[in-house]
Amino acid sequence: MNDKEIRKLKNEELGILNFFDKFCERNGLRYYLIGGTLLGAIRHDGFIPWDDDIDIAMPREDYELFLKKFPKNEKKFTLDAYNTNKNYWLPFAKVRINGTAYIESDQKGYDGHTGIWLDVFPLDYGSKFKWFDKIRFFITKKTRFVITRKMGLSSKPKSMLGGVISKIMSMLPKKLLLAILDLVMKCGSSKSGFYVNLGSQYGYKKQRHQKEWYSDPQKHLFEGQKYNVPKRAERVLRSIYGANYMELPPKDKRVTHNPIYVRFSDGEIVDLRKNDKN
Repeated sequence: MNDKEIRKLKNEELGILNFFDKFCERNGLRYYLIGGTLLGAIRHDGFIPWDDDIDIAMPREDYELFLKKFPKNEKKFTLDAYNTNKNYWLPFAKVRINGTAYIESDQKGYDGHTGIWLDVFPLDYGSKFKWFDKIRFFITKKTRFVITRKMGLSSKPKSMLGGVISKIMSMLPKKLLLAILDLVMKCGSSKSGFYVNLGSQYGYKKQRHQKEWYSDPQKHLFEGQKYNVPKRAERVLRSIYGANYMELPPKDKRVTHNPIYVRFSDGEIVDLRKNDKN
C-alpha cells in the first residue's frame, strides 16, 4: 500500500476509535490504548508512522460489559468475539466497519467478517505466582494456535514438541477448545495485584503488569484528539519495549501488517493479490 492508502486506512480506524471512545464514555467503561498504539501516542502523539492498526485493552469486567452492551442494531460497525460469533476464534474482540474489508495472506480461507478493525483485548487478573501465569500464557497460545489451524488459517508448528501438542489438542472440538481458552484466561486472582494480557503476541514477561500501572485512565493526545492511556504508561511501555522505547528502531525492524486486499468505506479497492504468486 502507498502512503495515501495507508493514511486512508488510518482514518477509517480513527472512525472506529471515536465510536468506541464515545460508547465507553456513555456506558462508564474503562479502556486504555495499549501496545504499538500506546507507544505511538506517547512517542508520536499519534500512529507510529509505519504502523496501521489500533490496539485497546479493557479490564475483564469492563470488557464483558462492552460485549454485552454493544448495540445489536448497530448499522455501521460489527462486534467480533468468540462468544458472540461462531465463526470467530481469537481470544480478544474486534470492532469492524461494515462494508469494508482488510484481508491478510493468512486469512484467505476465512469465512467471517473481514472488515477494517480495531482490536480490543481483555486485561485478566494475574496470579501471585509468575510460574502459574507463564503456564497460562503457554496454554492460551497453544490453544489459540490449534483453533486457528483447525480453521485452516495458520502455518505449521515451529517445533516437534509443538507439533505433538497441537496434534493431540486438535482432536478436541472447537467448542471445547474455546471453553478451555476462556477458563485459562479467567482463572487469575483479583488479589494478585497484576493484570495479564493473554491475547497479546508477547509472552508473560512483557505482558504481566501491576494493576496500579493502569488504574484511572489518563487522557493523551493521539492524532489530534485525546484518548485514554494507562496512568503509568511509561511503566507499561518499558515492560514491553524496553528502557529505550522512545528511540526509533532500525529501519529493518519497522514492520507492520501486509494486507493483500483492502476495501474502504467509499468503495475504493486496493487489490494486491495480483502480485501474490501463491
